[in-house]
Amino acid sequence: MTPLHRIWLSLGAVLAALALTTAIRADDGTIVGLAACSGGGPDCTPPPPNSGFVAVSSGNYHGMGLRPDGSIATWGLCDVEQCSVPLPNSGYTAISAGDSHSLALRPGGVIVAWGSDEAGQLNVPLPNSGYVAIAGGGLHSLALRADGSVVGWGSSPGSSVNPPAPNTGFVAIAAGGWRSMGLKSDGSVVLWGSCSPSPCELPSPNTGFVAIATHHSHALAVRADGSIVAWGSNNWGLNDVPEPNTGFVAVAAGDQFNIGLKANGAVVIWGRYEQSTVPLPNAGFEEITANTGFAYGLRSAAPWTCSIDADCSDGQFCNGVEDCVDGQCQPGARPCAFPLECRESDDQCVQCLHAGTCLDGQFCNGAESCSTAGTCQAGTPPACTPPTFCSEIFDACVQCTSSAQCSDGLFCNGNEFCSAGGCFAGSNPCPGQGCNEATNVCTAGTQSAAGRVPSAGGSPLRLQKAGSNLTLTWGTSCLGTDTDYAVYEGTVGGTFTSHVSRLCSTGGLTTATVSPTVGNKYYLVVPRNASREGSYGTRTGGAERPVGTGQCAAQLLGSCP
Repeated sequence: MTPLHRIWLSLGAVLAALALTTAIRADDGTIVGLAACSGGGPDCTPPPPNSGFVAVSSGNYHGMGLRPDGSIATWGLCDVEQCSVPLPNSGYTAISAGDSHSLALRPGGVIVAWGSDEAGQLNVPLPNSGYVAIAGGGLHSLALRADGSVVGWGSSPGSSVNPPAPNTGFVAIAAGGWRSMGLKSDGSVVLWGSCSPSPCELPSPNTGFVAIATHHSHALAVRADGSIVAWGSNNWGLNDVPEPNTGFVAVAAGDQFNIGLKANGAVVIWGRYEQSTVPLPNAGFEEITANTGFAYGLRSAAPWTCSIDADCSDGQFCNGVEDCVDGQCQPGARPCAFPLECRESDDQCVQCLHAGTCLDGQFCNGAESCSTAGTCQAGTPPACTPPTFCSEIFDACVQCTSSAQCSDGLFCNGNEFCSAGGCFAGSNPCPGQGCNEATNVCTAGTQSAAGRVPSAGGSPLRLQKAGSNLTLTWGTSCLGTDTDYAVYEGTVGGTFTSHVSRLCSTGGLTTATVSPTVGNKYYLVVPRNASREGSYGTRTGGAERPVGTGQCAAQLLGSCP
């Protein structure tokens, strides 16, 4: 991401010094790992010698450092060539690391890009000259021209490439994972890309800002009075700027943490990582940079000496009491034993600082929270209305997690199945045939072998399960005057001449949907204007009604008029 440093310059001077992009400095410097990189490690550590750097930038899991001769050092995860600096490795004037790609600026404002190009983030728009600042994002890149316009390329959710109109007056840029940010000469900020809700929220009043930073879902800005404004997602307390919220000159946004740089060269970290991840001495920093996994500060290599313990104290409780040993400051011991966390506001060891510490990753027991007293509180389980239940697989109230939970045990209506937590009806296992529920086999003939809607061709009655209902379809009757039909329900094993009317008119349609009553039922479809035997079939199997004496024989019906 775009490294942030020394942005207490006036807005006019920012543009002259290549905006917020790294620039050559005369002093010497070392790169110090912060947050997740505070303990060093092979992926976090710059190649030796770790001195003489004039700029630093952090990608997702790779780092870049710029030396006074314009050469670039890279380190970390280099799986897609993001560490392969194009030759000649000299003469570069600025650097910026995206998630998995790298950008650098040459004299004349020429941009060089390498690493992952999965979304076109290396395809610098023409003419490739006259750029004064660069910023690498997730799958996109940004550049600032001397005329104050912003150019973007690559791709990212929410159209984070193209700034909103008017595309003028920009003096600084920052690229987050899925969004972009710009600072204008009037001190206002512009934010575009992936925001929820959309359009992107902006602070009020939107004026007087001198530095910016953004990541996936939150943003930061420094006002001219040295205070930080933070907004967007507050996971891990990203918006809770530590007090005193004064004296800041730069900010950097990580995935789950933030870094602020003060005018006295001290660094402040908040969010997932504690202040104790700042190596001592917490002084002399001139630049900060952060991304998902890597974070760094650039510090002067001037020796830090002390005479008494008070010379080493940074006034922070949570990183312990610093000591002066042989003229060098030594870090103090953490006052809070794991897994307790340290709360700087009242110098207390507590169970949690933010809800993120309490979350157990389970959906069905609700979202845990952190109380104001610093203790984890159980969440409220989601209210699932029977017959639905809570599923950890789908993180939702569902009908099923396997097809076995949808089965009604019947063969002739097909195998019900589960999809995305919902039960769906099966398909007819015996298309064009009959079905014997007692033996779970398909039989020769039609689906309603024991009777037919009166017609010369003997059109069969077909039953198909549709959720908790049955859909009946049939052919036309044997009389041309039969233009409407009634549907009756009977009980298998009962009196076949006794039926209950379920639908006295289909409106002339040769299809109907009914909700079966409890028990082993069969259904009879009869032309409305004549008492004739109709077609029938069973819902749950068993003995079917015997065949009548003729297709148009008289039939005792129910109560339809």
